Amino acid sequence: MTQDQRPLGPLTPYIGAWSGAGVDTVPDGKGEPIRTPFVERVTLEAVPLLTYGNQTVRALRYSCRDFATDDKSTPVYEENGYFIWVAETDTIVLQVSNPRGLSMLATGKPAPDGSFKVTSAGGSGRGVMVTDYLETFINVVGYETSVEPLDANTFRYANDTLLKLPDGKIFHQTDIATLKRQS
Repeated sequence: MTQDQRPLGPLTPYIGAWSGAGVDTVPDGKGEPIRTPFVERVTLEAVPLLTYGNQTVRALRYSCRDFATDDKSTPVYEENGYFIWVAETDTIVLQVSNPRGLSMLATGKPAPDGSFKVTSAGGSGRGVMVTDYLETFINVVGYETSVEPLDANTFRYANDTLLKLPDGKIFHQTDIATLKRQS
């Protein structure tokens, strides 16, 4: 395999400001799906290359804000983190946290077409962390994100967060969106 020579490797095409629309699916109080459309703004900006011993950090700073389709002035959801490329192992790492007390670390391999899928499992103290408060009514036990470039100025992603409901059932909380480059 030929190693990508761009400093940010397979993450390079994703640098920029993006916006678009999607659909969020969450459980209601009975575990039934509620689907809500949203408008989203995402920024992925290059972090200067940082070296720590033998590790060179190649990352994009990630910021995401979701808005209701009828009110784009106040976010209804936000999360922040990093998209990281570990060149030494050709691995993508997604490190994301939201202000509700949920943090995820997911990993996967990039595909030749620029797409990638990252996954993590909860419960081991590695991958998915939730606050005690969130765990009392909904526990995140897994996470997967797939990102697919559609063309040079458009990409689609799908998140699947596995929620263990109080009755023990697993609910697939999903977000699916298509984003277009704004800059």
